[in-house]
Amino acid sequence: MIDDDVPSPCIRICVVDEVRDICHGCYRTLDEISKWASYSRRQKLALLCELQQRRVREPFPHHLPSP
Repeated sequence: MIDDDVPSPCIRICVVDEVRDICHGCYRTLDEISKWASYSRRQKLALLCELQQRRVREPFPHHLPSP
């Protein structure tokens, strides 16, 4: 059964960085994006935590705090 109660992290900025293979908007890989709908609730929540860490560890320039 597919759990649909965890909203997608997509923010409609769908540009994949060619070097890092990560979306500039949601920080998911293409593989993570394509598999999102089939993930269980636990997998989705785990990925959301990973995406927060990924955003902090390796922010794209438009996500950096203003000086």
